[in-house]
Amino acid sequence: MIFLKGAVSNVIIKFSILSILLLILSGCAINAKLLGEVQDTVQQSKELLRAVEELKIETKYPELYAEAKKEFKQAEELMQAGKSIFKKKALNAQLAAKKSINASQKILKQYYFDEIMPKAKALIQKIKEKVGQDTDNPLNENIPELQAILDYGKDLENEKIKNLINRVVGSDNKIKEKESIIKSFVIEKFKSEELKINVLFKLGDYILSEDGINLLNKELVQKIIINIDNYKRKYQSSTMVIKMEVKGFADRVGVNEKKPLFIELKKNNKDLLPPSNQPEKRRKFLNQLLSKLRAKSIVNYISQQISDSETDNTKIKIEQKSIGMGEAIPAGVKPLKSTRDPNRRICKIYCYISYISQ
Repeated sequence: MIFLKGAVSNVIIKFSILSILLLILSGCAINAKLLGEVQDTVQQSKELLRAVEELKIETKYPELYAEAKKEFKQAEELMQAGKSIFKKKALNAQLAAKKSINASQKILKQYYFDEIMPKAKALIQKIKEKVGQDTDNPLNENIPELQAILDYGKDLENEKIKNLINRVVGSDNKIKEKESIIKSFVIEKFKSEELKINVLFKLGDYILSEDGINLLNKELVQKIIINIDNYKRKYQSSTMVIKMEVKGFADRVGVNEKKPLFIELKKNNKDLLPPSNQPEKRRKFLNQLLSKLRAKSIVNYISQQISDSETDNTKIKIEQKSIGMGEAIPAGVKPLKSTRDPNRRICKIYCYISYISQ
């Protein structure tokens, strides 16, 4: 009987000790909510570090990068132990991850200020120099995107982590794209005063002449194909995007409406064609159609030559735009009072290359 009482006492004592241990451990154990928070912090540090490495800027900021990597590695190691044992290790993992986040954020922000913004500013200046007074030039369309990169620098300090990664990496890619556009940009202006426009097309026609084809090949097509070959070597895993825009202008000379071309144009646009008692509107309308057809002939021909020169068309994407400006005054041109104004009779051809990374 005495033995039984002793055994019961031992059981009670052991149970009491176990209960105390469980109470102590329950205070140290990590709950699901805290575990989720710690995991999120470690994941954020991983994403930021990956962004730094994707940009290949580790060597630009070696001390910060070393700190970010060391703290992230420590956070990962502590996290593995902290999942199933004590919350102290998990909290230490979170602290290490926060230190890694802080170092990576400093790298991305500094890189934005040191590299991305100055490049955006320089590219805007280059575009303005290339464009000059030519407001028709499609290079102008790149300025708002570059200006947005400059403006974003004002909000950089308080940006959330996910947005920071997207904007810094995205802006870096955008800068590279704009650099390739400017480097590959080709412009050719065929003016009638050089007799080129008259060589491209016969009077009152939009079909390219044989001399016009030879001229385009010599002055433009070969330049574009050489640029494409250069970019294919540089960006072997990317798809080249060739963007072409042709704008055709006409003078104020009336058209011969008895010619087959204009008979066809009138037939196809009879609902839009101004009546005969409005000769000026009628002339402008027909000249606008003619300038559009000429622009389209040029862009179609160049596109076909590019396609014919390619053995792997899956790596080439051609985007083309043809615009008929009619009797509008070309940008940067001082018109003459004469209706037969060679300064207005112009075809502007713009072409540049960008790329889509795979």
